Amino acid sequence: MQKAIFLDRDGTLNVDEGYTFQVEKYELLPGVIEGLKRLQDAGFLLLILTSQSGIGRGKYTEADYARYRDHMLADFAKNGISIAGVFYCPHHPDKTCECRKPKPGLVNQAEAACGPFDYAKSWSLADGVRDNEMCKNKNAQIRTILFPKNFGSRFEEIIQERNENIDFVVSNFTEAVDVVLANT
Repeated sequence: MQKAIFLDRDGTLNVDEGYTFQVEKYELLPGVIEGLKRLQDAGFLLLILTSQSGIGRGKYTEADYARYRDHMLADFAKNGISIAGVFYCPHHPDKTCECRKPKPGLVNQAEAACGPFDYAKSWSLADGVRDNEMCKNKNAQIRTILFPKNFGSRFEEIIQERNENIDFVVSNFTEAVDVVLANT
């Protein structure tokens, strides 16, 4: 069984300005490349689980999403980072589906494609409580880390948002990786 890192995408790996799909606006957040390399070198399987309600809302198309995803994966590959899979929910929030966070459908998809996972050794890294709740709803053994969207100034606010589904709160991706590696 593999130990896995379940990564949110927008605001966690790349800058999120809302409905992120334009390749020309692609920008990774500080420390992401180095952090992903460290996690990969430590033997973690890297998986991206992302909500893309902009598709269901008609803000952009599946093809727009795929272009952005492929651009990101090519950037990671160029830097020696292998992403085992990318799983997304394209649905409008009003639609009932099993892949809308905090339901565990995206983790189920990842497990079907890349598992089985050793959940006791796996982690969720995200800028949103719902991302971490999704992982805990799949398996309570998954440890979770929450940090502010785009590593912004909301650090004090996210401490207030912390609940039983959040194991650690940090201010950026580098700190999140440090926590994972110190607790592995």
